[in-house]
Parts: sequence; structure tokens; C-alpha cells
Amino acid sequence: MSNLDAKLGELCARLPALSPGGKQTAAKIIPWLLMGFGTFGFLTWLSSLQAFFAFSGLAQAAFPGGLLLLSWLTAPLLQLLAVVSGYLLLQQKPLGWQLSFYSLLAGAIISLLSVMPLGLLLHVLFGYFLLQIREFYREQPAAK
Repeated sequence: MSNLDAKLGELCARLPALSPGGKQTAAKIIPWLLMGFGTFGFLTWLSSLQAFFAFSGLAQAAFPGGLLLLSWLTAPLLQLLAVVSGYLLLQQKPLGWQLSFYSLLAGAIISLLSVMPLGLLLHVLFGYFLLQIREFYREQPAAK
């Protein structure tokens, strides 16, 4: 994990930084956006179940390699993960930041493989802001 932490630190140093006030604002807003989009995404997934099962034969022909099935199976997990991570971010837990990062990374990979440019753009944008507020969620050294 420390290797990944070091690489993320290098990446953060290369990105244009937000002002301290902008970071504070992002740290207050990002958890709510994650929970809101996660809830909306999960409800959207639930409403799509009927259409998925009705048209799954046609959709499988249109999406080679079962990409639609992969997306359909991972969507509720990623949406619920976004809600949980947003809740943990509100509590200033480092685990919330890590869960947010991995759910955004998985979502960006699925968006890239599914050729969904808007989804990819949103995941990258959320990832940028998440990297900017990373300092608020670092593990605190144990007191001796």
C-alpha cells in the first residue's frame, strides 16, 4: 500500500493544485456527491433490471465479450460502494478515501472499456478532486 501511496503522491504533485479554500470546499462536497450519485445510480440500476432481462439477447449481440453483463453485475456494487465511501468520508475516515478511489478507478476502467466518454470524464473529474483532498484522509500515526 505504501508503494501505491508514493505513486499517488507523485501524481498529486504533477496535477494543478486547488487553493486551500477549494480543498476545504471539495472535502465538504465530494462525500455528498458520492452518496447522491451512488444512490441515484443504484436506483437507476434497479429500474433497468426489467429492460436488461427483456433485451439481454439483443444486447449481448451488440456488446462483444459480455461487457454488458460485466457492467450490469458491477454497477450495483460500485454504486453501493460510493454511498458507503461517501459516508466514511463524512466521518473523516481514511478507509472512505481508499474505497472512493478504488470505486472511481473501477468505474473509469468500465467506462473506458464500454466506450462511455461522459462516464469516463466524470470518473476522472471526481478522481482529480479526490486526489486533491487526499491529505485530509491520511492515516494518523499511533500515539505512543
